[in-house]
Amino acid sequence: MSVLKSIIKLDARVAGYEGEPVRIMAITLPDSGKIQIAKLADWREPVTPQDDVVVITDTPQITEHWSMAFYEREDIKDLLRTYLECKRSGLIKINDGLRMYDPDQVMQTAKVDERGQVMEFDSNVTNGHLAVLLAVWGARKAYGGYVTTDRAEADIDDDSALSGYANDNDFDAMMPFSVGG
Repeated sequence: MSVLKSIIKLDARVAGYEGEPVRIMAITLPDSGKIQIAKLADWREPVTPQDDVVVITDTPQITEHWSMAFYEREDIKDLLRTYLECKRSGLIKINDGLRMYDPDQVMQTAKVDERGQVMEFDSNVTNGHLAVLLAVWGARKAYGGYVTTDRAEADIDDDSALSGYANDNDFDAMMPFSVGG
């Protein structure tokens, strides 16, 4: 399988935290596990179901055609553990224009006990920080093959669906979006 055919796009939409709703686009290469947090997009843009896009949201009640729903009570521990494991493994790259949403800026160790490290957010956590976390979480679930949806399969031509994508294994070259727009 070529790199082009293994790229998964992630569309993380968050509105339940501080600030304006945020939509972050990211990509992952399931073969390597690398995740690139790519660019901001318009949160209000409707979801168009696509086979190679995983839509992750904290607002499944108002987001149509989502692939994964984040429910804070049930998912926060897994979300944080997943992010920390990916970060420690060097799998995450956040493009310069999105560094303001780097979760490291709002996470801290609350304690370390017999169950391990306990993380918490400070009061500055925003929708953008959570969108990055959801993109990483969604990427790892897709990597593990856990994403399931009930949407109909789209009839798309492989070549047209993959146009504009990088064609090698370079981490930066896997970026199909332009950061500027």
